[in-house]
Amino acid sequence: MRKIKFLYLVVAFMLMVSTAAVAAESPNYFRPGTIWIYEASSIGPGSKTEEVREWTGQEMEIGGFKAMEMWRKYGDGTPRLMTCLRVDGDKVYFLTDKDGSDWRLLYDFSLQSGDDCTVWWFNGSIEYDNISPVAEYLVCDEIMANDCADSVAQMKMLNFHSKDDYENDSEDYLQKSVWLKGVGNDGGPLHTFWGDGIDGVIFRLLLVESEGEVVYRAPGYTGMQGVSDARIEVQAGCGEICVKGADATRVRVFGADGVACRGRDGVYDGLSKGVYIVQVAESTMTVMVR
Repeated sequence: MRKIKFLYLVVAFMLMVSTAAVAAESPNYFRPGTIWIYEASSIGPGSKTEEVREWTGQEMEIGGFKAMEMWRKYGDGTPRLMTCLRVDGDKVYFLTDKDGSDWRLLYDFSLQSGDDCTVWWFNGSIEYDNISPVAEYLVCDEIMANDCADSVAQMKMLNFHSKDDYENDSEDYLQKSVWLKGVGNDGGPLHTFWGDGIDGVIFRLLLVESEGEVVYRAPGYTGMQGVSDARIEVQAGCGEICVKGADATRVRVFGADGVACRGRDGVYDGLSKGVYIVQVAESTMTVMVR
């Protein structure tokens, strides 16, 4: 009996260490040039599914902080500036005003099981100066390994309207949501507390790429790898995008603001640093010029 109990304790300890190691080694991917791709599906009559891309621009100073613009593009639509983000360790904040004075907490990836925090949903677009943030109180219920990315821990969150609601009845939560440590909600980076209890639309994270590395990929999704037979090279420091392996007449490059760039034979040079969208036939890829 003692041997069985000892073995159980060893296995439990190893599982705890394994989970803690995964959580500890998950970096914060909210940094310049990170790309998130997710699927938005409406429910009911006339329902449709659309692929959405969000990405961060180059780092700049806003209100005395180093920050990044956050862009969104629905399908083949025009890119839209949603907000600006800044990072402080494991915390990510978003900006509600163009003056750079009102920052709200979007994520706190430092939370451990049992920890809590109040986070905000951006609810609007800074481009149209109509952000009216909405708060929700979240409690970290469990941290575990993620099946789709070994280095990204999965944080299961319980959502409450307020801290008072949680303290009055900790079992009466609104819904559950899932954070991927350093990546964001599993329904998209700006859907902070989207979860399984929200009706009307379904969000599903498909792919996250940062500095040329695939951080997360949903099972069966190939998306950004489907850029024909093109190979996209971004030469850091020389302001150039060189597209090889595809007919140059089928290649188009756009700035983050949707303005087309001029190029010849698949070479686009003289570019300022920032995020660009490369389109080959029906496929697109977002790249970062440094």
